[in-house]
Amino acid sequence: MVSTLSAPTDPGREVGGTVPGGHAFPTTPGQTLIHGSFGEGRGQRLAVAAGCRMLHQVTEALVPVAIGVTVDQAIAPGNPGALLWCLAGITLLFMVLTFSWRIGTRLNTSVFSHGEHSLRQLLVGKVLDPLHSGAGRGPGRLLSISTSDTRHTAGLSWVVTEQLSAFAALLTAAVALVLISWQLGATVLLATAAFMLLMHLVTTPLERRAVQQQAAAAESAHVASDLVTGLRVLKGIGAVDGAARRYRAASRSSLEAALSMARAKALFTGVSLALSGTFLAAIACLASTMAANGTITVGQLVTVVGLAQFIKDPMTALAFLGAEIREKRAVAGRLSGLFAEENDLDQRVPGTPAPHLGMPDVDRTPGVARGLSVAPFAGSRFVMNLDVGSITGVTASPANARRLIELLTYQRPLTRGELSLHGRDATDLGPEEVARMVFVSDHDGAVFSASVRDNLATDTVDTALLAASGLDEVLRRLPAGLDSRIGEHGRTLSGGQRQRLLLGRALHQPQPVLVLHEPTSAVDSVTEARIAESLGRLRGRPLILITGSPALLGICDSVVDLDAPQPGNVHGSEASNAP
Repeated sequence: MVSTLSAPTDPGREVGGTVPGGHAFPTTPGQTLIHGSFGEGRGQRLAVAAGCRMLHQVTEALVPVAIGVTVDQAIAPGNPGALLWCLAGITLLFMVLTFSWRIGTRLNTSVFSHGEHSLRQLLVGKVLDPLHSGAGRGPGRLLSISTSDTRHTAGLSWVVTEQLSAFAALLTAAVALVLISWQLGATVLLATAAFMLLMHLVTTPLERRAVQQQAAAAESAHVASDLVTGLRVLKGIGAVDGAARRYRAASRSSLEAALSMARAKALFTGVSLALSGTFLAAIACLASTMAANGTITVGQLVTVVGLAQFIKDPMTALAFLGAEIREKRAVAGRLSGLFAEENDLDQRVPGTPAPHLGMPDVDRTPGVARGLSVAPFAGSRFVMNLDVGSITGVTASPANARRLIELLTYQRPLTRGELSLHGRDATDLGPEEVARMVFVSDHDGAVFSASVRDNLATDTVDTALLAASGLDEVLRRLPAGLDSRIGEHGRTLSGGQRQRLLLGRALHQPQPVLVLHEPTSAVDSVTEARIAESLGRLRGRPLILITGSPALLGICDSVVDLDAPQPGNVHGSEASNAP
């Protein structure tokens, strides 16, 4: 298989895909973290945000210093003029403190929000890339990655500003203490270093537990998504109890992983608070002894006690640095793992010219076969006519029908000869060009929680196509017609109404070839006959009907039976197959 790096039609692609502009996806945890917080020009805003938050912490650390100076210079000597100047200085400190916090937090929030959005856009681009099959990842897992994981990864911006501001606060406090007494300053610096080292050792298990928690949460979301999506089917086959047991097991696993992570963080927080509290008490006792001996003044004692109380939070924040980085890397690893996945559906041979097929007029090009060739069934090849106005019926078992749809929608890597369009092999065309040429409407396709108009996915609604799909009858019963909202997954519609909506969407699609899979399996026989008659009259682009309905097969020019292949070809109104 040829990697997408070799695809001549898109030189900007790499194995893991590309972001807008042709740059490679971040494919390592470090690259993903950097993109979430510093990519696309966010680094400059983050630098300003960090500067503002550092200024906030520096001014907050200077508040105890200003109070101590006020005690020594104004209150103790009873000097009203000095008191006014000191109060003015404290007021200025609080103004700088407040505005720097507001600006820094606002910028930080902007960086975080845009970083989270950018990661989600990358994820959506990767998942929806026509060259990426996404095998092995259900919608629940993708939902967990696109919400929780992107949020945690973009949260590195908060870690950066918080840690820098905590360092600035601690440095300011240490300098102030050194100016008061070098013994106090040295004690603070040594205790901080020991505290950080100890906390680093304590936080080592958090990365493993963070990975387990995110994986368990994703599995729980995946099972829940499957359960909700297939609830009707599960009820029909009596498997609700088994599915519920599976969900309870996944949910319990997720809960246990979350509790394990919470216990680890609680232990860490408890140890951190205990150590910082002990440190605070030790500093206060040392300063009180020095004040009693006359080594420092009363105002300096106030400053020392205030700073000792203040530096507890910066010390705790710095202690969390290792844990935060480990957790972010663990979560970013899941994102980068998805970004790094190969685009396994691009099988074009290096040097293959860019395809220019797909428009109806190409069918009339001399020397180009006008047909769709499929050869995955019992070693036989079926050639279906794609002349304008032709209707080809296909009868098949559910397994063979699903296999045919997988081929026509390029859901897996194909082998040469399995599928060709107009004489060109699908592996030369690639999934993007196949998707431009063929639209496949599955009978259980997706319906969105929007209006009927939005679900038709077209700029212009054709009333003739609405009538051909039977959707016109549905619209007459809806309160707002085309603008009626149909609820999540179209739950306000019946099965037959939902199916007519899918058929209406398919008829509005622009691809030159239309494939319909059991488009009337959920409607009554009268509606089915009407739809069949309408489809038979359309006679525009080539139409392929994968169905067992006699009413639909009756309008077909030819019928292929995938379950009983025989030698020959299918062309026009003659049904035969060729080995």
